[in-house]
Amino acid sequence: MAADHQGDIKYLTDIAQPKIGLITSVGPTHLEFFGSVANVAKEKSIMIANLNTTDYAVINNDQKILVELSKKTKAQLFTYGLNKADLTASDLELNQASGGLYFKINY
Repeated sequence: MAADHQGDIKYLTDIAQPKIGLITSVGPTHLEFFGSVANVAKEKSIMIANLNTTDYAVINNDQKILVELSKKTKAQLFTYGLNKADLTASDLELNQASGGLYFKINY
C-alpha cells in the first residue's frame, strides 16, 4: 500500500482489510505532504496498528522508528534485518556482473 497524503493508509486498509502488514523502510518520501519522516512513519504504521491478534506484522528491525511504532500492533510480530531480528541476513555479496545481491538468511 502506498500513501501520498495523511489518511491514505487507513482508507486503503479499511477496503482491503489485510491479514499481513509489511513495512520495509521509512524514508524522506512525500515530505511535501507529510512534513517529516516521523509523520511518514506514523502513516505507514497505521497498517500494522489496525491488524488483529490472528494477523501478522513484519517490520525492518534495523530502523529504530519502526521498532517503536510496532509496539502499537496487536498482531503477531516478525522482524528482519542485518542486526538482531527474527530473520537476519549475512554473507552479503553484490555481484557486479549480474547486478544481483546474494545473502544467507538466518532464522
